[in-house]
Amino acid sequence: MGAAFIPHDDEPYPEASANLLAAAYCGSVEDIRECLNAGAEINARTLDWYTPLMYAVMFGTAEAVKVLIDAGADVNARNFQRQTALSLAVISGGVDNQGCIRALCVMSTKLLTVGILC
Repeated sequence: MGAAFIPHDDEPYPEASANLLAAAYCGSVEDIRECLNAGAEINARTLDWYTPLMYAVMFGTAEAVKVLIDAGADVNARNFQRQTALSLAVISGGVDNQGCIRALCVMSTKLLTVGILC
């Protein structure tokens, strides 16, 4: 996984977006909210196209996943391997992966569940 954030050409607050990726990785709901309030891009990407939501499902908590979805995270975004947050939650075995899977399935009305039943 790439750890560096690649800012979009029009990204006004690249540092806030990089901090959001780190906060999602740690599952820190307070830090996630702080980054979003500072103008972070909710769908910021790493070098490998991982988003904050993907980091939250792999390493964070269900609460972090809920906050990101509420803030408008793209639940169908795909990384360089074409994996979505849901597929990563299923295979990652993260700290709170059952809670993250549940949050993704319950909170998202836009979830594409190709081959995965919620």
